[in-house]
Amino acid sequence: MPEIKVVSENNKVPYITTVLFPEITGQEMVMALGRKGIDVSSGSACSTGSPMPSHVLLAYGFSEKDALSGVRFSFGFYTEEEDIKKTVSTVVETYKKLKLFSDFS
Repeated sequence: MPEIKVVSENNKVPYITTVLFPEITGQEMVMALGRKGIDVSSGSACSTGSPMPSHVLLAYGFSEKDALSGVRFSFGFYTEEEDIKKTVSTVVETYKKLKLFSDFS
């Protein structure tokens, strides 16, 4: 899905990845994935639950709208390749459904 943007900054922590999902809010994705047993967050750990765009993404030069569409994925020591494959397929399926009904665009 070419419209999805993976944020890959230099010197980032290798087990945390932020993904931007245009046309939906990060909070929409967080809630939908949570219902499917995938725990992610929108924004940085210090601002979880805030309705404001991620100050980190804004500092990297992303627009406010892009920053609001961000979802943070964290990987642990016990995360296996199969976990990642399942998550990716669930994320793609969920994103396709959410953007059909979103009024964020």
